[in-house]
Amino acid sequence: MLEDWVQPVTGAIVDPHPVWKAEYKVAYRAAGQEYTTWSYSGIRGGTKRLVEIRMKQALTTPGFACSVKYNPARPAVSVADCE
Repeated sequence: MLEDWVQPVTGAIVDPHPVWKAEYKVAYRAAGQEYTTWSYSGIRGGTKRLVEIRMKQALTTPGFACSVKYNPARPAVSVADCE
């Protein structure tokens, strides 16, 4: 399962022009249970709409896939990589 999520980037410096970033929510199954983790997409932009458009383009790119590495002793501890 793969979902996308777009959020404003926050930090110590207040910028009058917010930057938005997109992340993938990746679901995986391990030891008979389902878990989720987040993976930064590398997509950033000045408007939410622009980031959403770029995210949809990335999701429809041929060969797009996500992989998850997790700790077999603690399956909830994981890292996802989407390309």
